[in-house]
Amino acid sequence: MPKNKNAIIRYRIIDACLRNKFKKFPSKNDFIHACENLGSVSLRTIEKDLYDMMYDEELNYFAPIVYSKAEKGYYYEDPDYSISNFPINEEDLSAIAFACSILRQFGGIDPAKQLLDSIEKLENYMHANAKLPQKSWESIIQAETSTADPGFEFMAPILDCIQNTTVFELNYKRFNSDQIKTYSIHPYLLKQYRNRWYVIGFDENRNDIGTFALDRMISLIPTKESFSTIASFNALNYHKYAFGIHVSKDQNPEKVKLKFLPQEAAFIKSQPLHSSQLIIEDSASQFIIEIEVWISFELINSILGFGERVEVISPETLRVDIINHLRNTITLYQSN
Repeated sequence: MPKNKNAIIRYRIIDACLRNKFKKFPSKNDFIHACENLGSVSLRTIEKDLYDMMYDEELNYFAPIVYSKAEKGYYYEDPDYSISNFPINEEDLSAIAFACSILRQFGGIDPAKQLLDSIEKLENYMHANAKLPQKSWESIIQAETSTADPGFEFMAPILDCIQNTTVFELNYKRFNSDQIKTYSIHPYLLKQYRNRWYVIGFDENRNDIGTFALDRMISLIPTKESFSTIASFNALNYHKYAFGIHVSKDQNPEKVKLKFLPQEAAFIKSQPLHSSQLIIEDSASQFIIEIEVWISFELINSILGFGERVEVISPETLRVDIINHLRNTITLYQSN
């Protein structure tokens, strides 16, 4: 069997799709969507998987996969066939169980629920054959997000609206406010930052792109109105200069140079502060980096979190801002 666990899991997912009686004749795109919770999966990867399942002698599946021109999808020529009928080792089963446990934490999202309906059959096969002890993966590994997170119930309808380019009406209460406001949103992107989910989209009220936290949503109603994504929005570059979730269009990104104590070097190398991070100096006396970002409260809070272990070298405006924050903190403590 191949050593690549992702390939093993993809074979199982493709097999489950081909055996799904409620959605017959899956296409290559259906396979891609079913596998997307494992990460980015290309059309070329799916085509190779199908070929390997049919012809790879090491796998020994020789799966009778046939393409139907009439249905524009794939099916098993032998309706009773399944690669689950072939013996697989404990490492393979462990990889599948692990994938199931991660997907289950996103079970409130329709695409994940549809995939779980198929992939849970694999779990039943595993336990029925006593090849792997029944264990709770959640007891040894936990993702940041779970269905108990506030606002998680809005994720499925938001995803539907994004995929169908449909406007939704949103009742929303911002932080530090008791007032509920209504917005008409053209949703473009769902993004997670520090264990909180946000939707980024065009806000008709402001005639501009806005960011809305799912845990501040009161209610959400999809409409029948469709929209087109504005040409200036690029999901891949939208947060390029953002330090955090918020985007600043009123200022240019600045090159921020920070000097750390040398003992911070290993941590910051392994956990870069920003994707633009460049190491300027790495010596026994100091560790200096440079990042190109918009100056934001999230950046300031991150710098303050390092305390005396960091110094802002430039820009001077940020250096002064940090000094003022520290002075105000000292004054506050002294007054108490």
